[in-house]
Amino acid sequence: MNRSLKHNYRVSEYEDKVIRNKAKRAKTSVSAFVRKAALQKDIVVIDGLREMLAQLHAIGNNLNQQTVIMRQSGGYAPQVEQMKTSFCDVMNGIKSKLREEDGDGDCQNHQQADR
Repeated sequence: MNRSLKHNYRVSEYEDKVIRNKAKRAKTSVSAFVRKAALQKDIVVIDGLREMLAQLHAIGNNLNQQTVIMRQSGGYAPQVEQMKTSFCDVMNGIKSKLREEDGDGDCQNHQQADR
């Protein structure tokens, strides 16, 4: 195959070292290694996943705060059940997005076992 086009891209010194080492281990040129890596990898874009991960992060923060309150007071915070349900809803939404079908409800089953 005639490869007449040249691509230039920027990498850090660390990235360059990693790429060169991987190419060397593969016993191929850097050019061939990068072509193979770029052409044989599929990139999957999942709409809405970033927002779900942000929600998951916020719920995780809330759970951590409630855990601290519970440990300090020795009691039980009723908001924890609501947060666990929200967490499961987000996790099942993520599973659904990743599988492109409905979530299997595993998180809900674990929630029931925790009670």
